[in-house]
Amino acid sequence: MLFVWFFFVLFYDLLVIGLAFACKERTANLLVFLSLFGNPVDMARVSSLITLNGPTIFGAAGAALVKFLGGPWRANLALLLGLILWVAAPLFVATRALKKQDIY
Repeated sequence: MLFVWFFFVLFYDLLVIGLAFACKERTANLLVFLSLFGNPVDMARVSSLITLNGPTIFGAAGAALVKFLGGPWRANLALLLGLILWVAAPLFVATRALKKQDIY
């Protein structure tokens, strides 16, 4: 579990930035915005910063993110739904896997 956290906190963003440098500008912007949903740590961080300080704390990138997601309320809702999915999906997979096991 510690390795998963370590990967998402340190390596995931580096991988996304490396891929973004290899893409054209428009594709890189889309990649960076969508990659936010692949990292629960970033989703929680961005959502809290949007809630506490508004999107202006990110400058132009924050304005573009909020515009891309449809406004601050929709951005927070999308990020919250993404975080719920990050919890619900592993629970669903674990439940299905455990139902197939004979654990008695």
